[in-house]
Amino acid sequence: MRGKKDDSDELRRFLREKPWGPFLRDVDRQLTEEVTLYCIGGFVLKALYDIPRVTADLDYVEVLPKRTAEKLEKIAGQESALARRHGVFIHYAGPVEMPIEYEGRLQGLDLKMKHVRLFVLDPYDLLLSKMLRNSGKDREDGKFLIKKLGLHFQTMQDRFRAEMDWASNRAYHETTLELWKDFFVE
Repeated sequence: MRGKKDDSDELRRFLREKPWGPFLRDVDRQLTEEVTLYCIGGFVLKALYDIPRVTADLDYVEVLPKRTAEKLEKIAGQESALARRHGVFIHYAGPVEMPIEYEGRLQGLDLKMKHVRLFVLDPYDLLLSKMLRNSGKDREDGKFLIKKLGLHFQTMQDRFRAEMDWASNRAYHETTLELWKDFFVE
């Protein structure tokens, strides 16, 4: 179900720095059981690809086991003591349209923690999640990721068409996909 672990230099550096490293270690200390999050958004871009912007939240689309969601919110949510102390928080991003097979491409982050397990989207799934929202920040994030990793439009288009034929506003997203084609240098 889940792919390889990431132990890149960017991730190791990210986990040493404030605020995220100390915050996640504090969350880990307060949890009493393993909690797994499927992460999306700016946190992933910062942790793995060192995007040159800050993010105050770790967005996730899935928490396992599901019964831990409420406890996680109390420990690390926007109104938590840890959020006030560190200035960052963990946030459920709500239902997000994702490629059907995204879980099989998730990449585990090697946090070396007892309770916190983070899995992140593969780059093309992350790019599609940004494209579907298509805010100004999402477009800038998409351009950054495309350039940083040398991603290919055809791969993104193929995945969208193969795994997201069920998406709401399909015609709108097809138009957005064509507009995002300009972000690629091929």
